Amino acid sequence: IIRSYIHSGEDNKFDDFMRQHRFSKVDFDTQQMIHFINRFNMNKGLIDKNNNFFIQLIDQALRSTDDMIKANAWYLYKEWIRSDDVSPLFIEIEDNLRTFNTNELTRKDNIFILFSSADDGPVMVVSSQRLHDMLNPTKDTNWNSTCIYKSRHKMLPINLTQETLFSSKSHGKYALFPIFTASWRATRIKNIGI
Repeated sequence: IIRSYIHSGEDNKFDDFMRQHRFSKVDFDTQQMIHFINRFNMNKGLIDKNNNFFIQLIDQALRSTDDMIKANAWYLYKEWIRSDDVSPLFIEIEDNLRTFNTNELTRKDNIFILFSSADDGPVMVVSSQRLHDMLNPTKDTNWNSTCIYKSRHKMLPINLTQETLFSSKSHGKYALFPIFTASWRATRIKNIGI
């Protein structure tokens, strides 16, 4: 309680930043990683509302050269995937993870679950390397190598087009997975000239 009173302005600043960037690609600096990991630790309810933001934070923190940031990020991520809301998702997809393209996974690769921008919309299961490749694409980036499930409550594999997943015109104001929209469009323009 004391901390929230003393640092309420700071928390509001980070919450505003999170709200503004929850559906976009974010590159965190070291201080931001520390603050956002602490913020999510203090309020786990923010994780699901800002899932795409959270996953980018964890991925970048686990790639950090700062061992303390890595340890804190790993602890927070493990707590989240063991939570009552998320652990059933990992149990549901376990069989598919066994068949995940092992050529794409490295010893240090992690599996992430991204929630779509739509309430109870599709769920994307992606390796940290695939996440990194899709956020920082090259002409060779494979946009079709993700596992998509119907929703958090119905973990049934589905096939959706790239336009449906990444185009902002596919789902109202935001694409289903808007953190990839800018990268996908840029790659598409380069490769196809659209």
